[in-house]
Amino acid sequence: MSFRKQKTPEERREQQITKGVVSMFSGVGLTVFLYYLSAAMVLKLPPNVIGQIPFEIDPVVRVIWLFGLIPTLTGFGHILAGLMIRPHRHQLPSAPEPSHPDQIEFPKQTVNTTSAIHSVPGSVTEHTTNLLEEKSVQ
Repeated sequence: MSFRKQKTPEERREQQITKGVVSMFSGVGLTVFLYYLSAAMVLKLPPNVIGQIPFEIDPVVRVIWLFGLIPTLTGFGHILAGLMIRPHRHQLPSAPEPSHPDQIEFPKQTVNTTSAIHSVPGSVTEHTTNLLEEKSVQ
């Protein structure tokens, strides 16, 4: 059982876009910080320690800034997800519902027989029936 209020599509859309913008800008900030940090970092490790590492350490330090792309791309994904949520279309105001089912009122329509005869028939038999009705009235 969930006690949370269901969010409308507009609220979910706004939340996704907000999360996305925050995550994207924080990711860009982290990327820039790591880029300058990796460029300024000079590792002063003794040669015997560097010799024990099974990979080159300098290229790894140079691309450490790529970790900032993770929150950046996550934010971009949130923004896209938010833009994919369609807001509700505005519904036309409905007529007030009657308190009792017997109180339903239907609009009264008058039928003009002459315009019904000369109008395009919905089926072959409709037009013929109208012609027969007109002859019996005369």
